[in-house]
Amino acid sequence: QEGPRRRRRPTPEERIDAAQEIRRVLQRRAKEAEAAQRSKYTMLTSVSCILCVICLCLGYGLFSNLNRLEELETKMAMVQDSYTVLAENVEDVKVQAAFAPRMTAAAEEETEEPEETQKTEERIHVVEAGETLGSISQKYYGDGNGVEKIMNANGLDNPNHIVCGQELLIP
Repeated sequence: QEGPRRRRRPTPEERIDAAQEIRRVLQRRAKEAEAAQRSKYTMLTSVSCILCVICLCLGYGLFSNLNRLEELETKMAMVQDSYTVLAENVEDVKVQAAFAPRMTAAAEEETEEPEETQKTEERIHVVEAGETLGSISQKYYGDGNGVEKIMNANGLDNPNHIVCGQELLIP
């Protein structure tokens, strides 16, 4: 007969061997999958630990920089206060320098002495670099006792607020 070729049926021992082989292949694949899964978990754990260490380092750096930032803010506030005081002092000096000639003229008008007497007793001194009211008093009066007279004649409130080029009336 020329029909389809007949397949031979496996014997029971062959079936058992084939089933054992399939079981071994499946167990080997399961072990490989389990090992791959373990390596993934190991890698994930390692990366997590590294990220935790990095976060701790960044947190420490942030807190130490926070202290530095607070110190810097304190110093900046001190500089700002110093600048404000300096600006007020400079403003006072500019105001005194601007009004010094006017104050001198007003002081001259207030005196009721004749002009001849006024010219001989009062002089104008132009402040030079490095001079103080004390040194000017020493120059004209021979001692430092004339500081008050010079301040009163020129309407000055503070003996340290004179500037180079300012004209002072010397009574």
